[in-house]
Amino acid sequence: MKNQELRLEIAKTMLLMRFPFFGYIVSRLNISKNDKIDTFAINERCDVFYSPKFLDKLSDSNLLTVLAHEALHAVFMHFTHFSKTIDLDIMNLACDIEINDILVNIENMNMPMASVLDIDGSGGKIPNENQADDEICGFAPNKEGNFVIIYKQKNYIIKCRDKSSIEIYDELYDILQKIKKEHAYQLSFSGNMKGGPRGFDEHQIGELSKSEQAEEENRWGEVLIGADVYQDSVNPKKTRSPNGCWYKRYIDKILKPQVDWRAVLRKYLIELIPFNYSYNVPARKSYAINIYEPKILRKPLGITVCIDVSGSIGTKELQEFLSEVVGIAKTSNEISIRRLYWSTVVDDKNDEVFTRKNLRQLFTPSKNIHTTGGTTISCVKEYLDRHRDRKNENLVIYLTDGYVENKPQMHKKSLVIISPNGSDEIFKKTKIPFVKMKKRRD
Repeated sequence: MKNQELRLEIAKTMLLMRFPFFGYIVSRLNISKNDKIDTFAINERCDVFYSPKFLDKLSDSNLLTVLAHEALHAVFMHFTHFSKTIDLDIMNLACDIEINDILVNIENMNMPMASVLDIDGSGGKIPNENQADDEICGFAPNKEGNFVIIYKQKNYIIKCRDKSSIEIYDELYDILQKIKKEHAYQLSFSGNMKGGPRGFDEHQIGELSKSEQAEEENRWGEVLIGADVYQDSVNPKKTRSPNGCWYKRYIDKILKPQVDWRAVLRKYLIELIPFNYSYNVPARKSYAINIYEPKILRKPLGITVCIDVSGSIGTKELQEFLSEVVGIAKTSNEISIRRLYWSTVVDDKNDEVFTRKNLRQLFTPSKNIHTTGGTTISCVKEYLDRHRDRKNENLVIYLTDGYVENKPQMHKKSLVIISPNGSDEIFKKTKIPFVKMKKRRD
C-alpha cells in the first residue's frame, strides 16, 4: 500500500476512534487519487478525489478535518442543492460555511479558517495569521456563528449558526450578487481568491436524473442514520454542543419521511440494543474494508409488534415488515418479540411471544384473527397497560393503514409504520415518530 493510501486509512481509523460520527460516514466514501485536481474534490455521487501533492501538505489533524468536511457534504445532501440554485459560486460558499462552522466551532477540529470575506482587500481575513496557510484555509463563521463580508468599507454580518446551506445562501445571495456585478473580476469562493484563502476542496457537481437523485438521497440518508446509531453506541452520553446534538435536526428532516422506511425502522431498533465495544479484538468486517473497527458485544432486545387487522394492509407488506423486524432483531444475542393483532380492541387470544427457538413462526399468521371492523389505535396502550410484559417494552411498533382516531393514546416509546395506501394525516399532528412504506413496483 502506498504511503498516501496508508495515511488515508490511518486517518479513517483515527476518525472512528476520536470522532465516531464522522468516521462512520468517511468509511462509506469512495476516495481515490486524481492528479488533475489541485486539492480535494467531491462530485454529484459523493465520490471523493484528492491531489497527491495537496495531501502531502496536510498535517494529520488537518486531514481529519478535510475528510470530515467531505463526509458532511455527502450526508447533508448538498449535491441536491446545486441544480436548484442560480449562482453556484455562492452556493459553494454557503455549503462550506455550514459545514466548517460545525467542524471548527462545535467539534473543535483543526484547520485554519477565514471568518471574514474582505472584498475591498480581495481576500479573506484569518483569526490567527501565524497559523494561516492560504493553500489549506477555508471559510467559516467565527466562534459566535457570524460571517462578515467587507465591501466598500461596510461590514455585512450574516448569522450562520444552526442554519442550513440554503438559508445561508439566501442571505449571501443579495449581498454577493450585487458585488459580483460591480467587481472587476469574477469571484470564486471555492477556488482561487486573489490574496485570500484558496479553500481545500472543489465541488464538481454534475446533473442527476430525478430517479438518480432520489437514489442518492436515500443512500446518504441511511448513512446519516447509521452514523447517528454508531455514535450513540460508541459514546451515548456525549453532548456534542451546548444546544444538544447538532446533527439531530438533519436526521429529523429525512425522517419525515424521505428515506426508505426500512432505514427508519433499523435506526429505532438498533438504538435499543445496548452495545459494548472491545478494541482488543477487531470486527470481522475490518478485514474487508481495511479499517480497524472494534468488535461489537450485543445484549438482549425485546419489542412489541402490533398489527392493524382492520384496514388495507396486504400480505406482502406484512411479510416485508416482519422480515425487516426479524432481520434487525437477529443482531441481538437474545430476542423477544411480542406480537399483537388489533382493530378497536386487541385480540388477547393471539397475544404471543417469539424467541430464537420459534422465530420462524412469527411469519405464520395466527388462526381466527378477530376484527371488529373499526380502528382505534389507543386500544393497544390500554391492553398493554393491563397486560404488562417488561421484557418486551423497549419499543412498541405499529403496522397500520393510519386511518385511526384523532389524538391517539400511545406509549412514549412507539414507532408507527404506515402501509403504502394508508394515511399519515393523524400522525403529522402528533409527536409520535412515523414513516410510510413506499408503494411496491410489481
